[in-house]
Amino acid sequence: VLNTRVDTAGTKAWLFQLGANRKNKEIVRPSEISTYTNYRGNTVLGMFYNLESLQNLGTQWGLIAEINESEAFGSAQNLRLIAIFIVFATISIVSLISIIVTRRIVEPIRKLSGWAQRVAIGDLSYEEITDEKNEISEMNESFKEVVDSFQAVTDVCETIAIGDFTKTVAIRSAKDSLGKAVNQMKNNLVDVVRQADNISMGDYSAEVTPRSQKDTLGIALERMTRTLRDAAALAEEVSIGD
Repeated sequence: VLNTRVDTAGTKAWLFQLGANRKNKEIVRPSEISTYTNYRGNTVLGMFYNLESLQNLGTQWGLIAEINESEAFGSAQNLRLIAIFIVFATISIVSLISIIVTRRIVEPIRKLSGWAQRVAIGDLSYEEITDEKNEISEMNESFKEVVDSFQAVTDVCETIAIGDFTKTVAIRSAKDSLGKAVNQMKNNLVDVVRQADNISMGDYSAEVTPRSQKDTLGIALERMTRTLRDAAALAEEVSIGD
């Protein structure tokens, strides 16, 4: 082993530093750690240290400490692999949680959208969206109230269509324009029925006032009442003249 010539960057640096310091009569201090290829062809981390105690005995020795780069950075490499695994595991877990949470949010909203589309084409059937107590559940309850309101109006309109004027729409608020309009329509039809009933019994004294220029039913009823009243008056005059 002692016959093996070691001619590496580490030994060259030690010999160079030794020569320079001997000329200046200075102590050779330990070198910094550097990377180079040793005499076996392996990449190593190494440093040299001059053995001053042997120098005093007339022998010039230097200690060169080396360690394979792979061994030196083995722990760091393992730590890097662990860090990469943790990052990928975290990304996978977060992605899975995001997918689950997104589905729990998007699916009820999708059902609400489908329900709204069915209501828009006249389908007033119910659909249970979610049982959880959250904002989507509140939206579901609000939508149920909307459907309830439409169903109440539909029920009154159906009874009016078959000639039953006994039902009215419960007014939900001062801004319930639809409920007020349906009740007003029902009241107008009741007035028309009452006037027609009076006419059928020969009472033409009631005055019919159309509600607008486009109130064709009111205008027709007023014209019929006035015509019958005039005809009755004329008939009475003729009977007196006879």
